[in-house]
Amino acid sequence: MIRSTGRAARGLAAACLLAMLTACAGPTRMVGQWKSADAATYRIGTVLAVAAVEDSTSRRLVEDRMVAALAARGVTAHPSYRWLPEAGPSTEPAIGRAISASGADSVLLMSPGKVTTETVVTPGAVMGPPPMLGPGGFYGYYRGVWAPTYIPPTAYTVQSVTSETRLFDARSKTLHWSATTRTDLTESSLDAVARQYSGLIVDSLAADGLIR
Repeated sequence: MIRSTGRAARGLAAACLLAMLTACAGPTRMVGQWKSADAATYRIGTVLAVAAVEDSTSRRLVEDRMVAALAARGVTAHPSYRWLPEAGPSTEPAIGRAISASGADSVLLMSPGKVTTETVVTPGAVMGPPPMLGPGGFYGYYRGVWAPTYIPPTAYTVQSVTSETRLFDARSKTLHWSATTRTDLTESSLDAVARQYSGLIVDSLAADGLIR
């Protein structure tokens, strides 16, 4: 009974830890950031959010979530599909007209990169107290060998996509800020991934002083 209770407690603790880590983690994480030397004096006013995604539905969803995340910080933003509804790349004059029509002074360009596959291997391990030493004799050792719990090795495959997000001055076309993110392709919905990604980017822009 004591042994079963101890194993149950360890299992419960491991389950709680996994739940906490899962709750805190998101599918997208920051890999790297850069900002220009004069970024400290640059302030975002109105943003045109541009997602370089060929699928129209995905593009609209990503742009809408970024606009919502910026709005939550008090920044006026517009999705580019409002003026550039066609799928695929737009011409420079068309983008210029979209910038003018939106009144944007900044352009946030979001572009996904290649998908990579990685196999993660976790070695096996033995958890629990060692066999009882000293007093106890044979039964102490006998009871001790039942206490450890063996966790077998595991292997799983993770697919991820690396994306670039860049902030430009809409008038001078100057690049002021960029970030590289990696998104694990989990079972999360595209909407959930877009929300978390947008929040991560906007929080990083604020931390770098580009949003007040």
